[in-house]
Amino acid sequence: MDNVIDANKDIKKQATELLKKAHGKVSNVPPVIPVKLTTYTHSLTIFIGGAADKYVFTPGDVPVGWGDFRPIGPTYFVGNYVNNYFATIKGGSKNAFVKYYGYEEAYVSDTRELTVNTNKDKKLNAFNDVKNFLKTYPQTQVNIVGHSLGGWNAAGLAEILHKNNICKVNVLITIDPVGEILSKIGLGSRTSIYYSRPKPVFNLWISISCDPKSYEWNNDLIADLGGQWSSYPSSNSSYYYVTRYSHADFRLMMQEKIVNNLSVQDILSKELSRIK
Repeated sequence: MDNVIDANKDIKKQATELLKKAHGKVSNVPPVIPVKLTTYTHSLTIFIGGAADKYVFTPGDVPVGWGDFRPIGPTYFVGNYVNNYFATIKGGSKNAFVKYYGYEEAYVSDTRELTVNTNKDKKLNAFNDVKNFLKTYPQTQVNIVGHSLGGWNAAGLAEILHKNNICKVNVLITIDPVGEILSKIGLGSRTSIYYSRPKPVFNLWISISCDPKSYEWNNDLIADLGGQWSSYPSSNSSYYYVTRYSHADFRLMMQEKIVNNLSVQDILSKELSRIK
């Protein structure tokens, strides 16, 4: 029986030699990591207007002008858009909620207090509103849309919400954001914007800047004086687009087709359709 060959032993030996030769050439199969999909039960979309959008841009919010002539607001560019189009944007999503703020109401101090000094008791606090909404509905999709100074503060709000472990903003939309200059020089209590350039945290960020084909001094010049914010968004947003519309054309910029034949309004609507 000494001449009997142990076939199993021989096969094991050959397999060992093959493994030695293949060592360093064959990668181990990586473990399967399950993908965790976020399920939202509600959405809260915040719209933030720029200077003189919701409130007059004067100390004490004192109105200037008469009738429809209101040279320093309120203009309600963003407010009117919300009233006229959000029902279409949310479609059949019953749990899609919206709130409209002035840029002053989206800026809070390190203590999370609203810092604007004019009619402070009448102002909303976007940071606290988001925090309280999430306490009631933890699985909430938070989206923020901001125009002009409201675009700068929208990005700042997205940053501090994440820093304070409140939430990570789902969709951030900044429409011709302004603040590079104004954040540094200030105009007393009416300039309630973040001093440092915002570094928002988000799932998707779309930023649009204006390079108008017809310059409107009462809109585009004012935006330029505040300091158009384009350098950081152009290199750090998910999608950056330069439009030929003027600074005041908030609705047109929201509805302009910019990527894959979709507007930012379309993209926001698709996100809200995830809320059933």
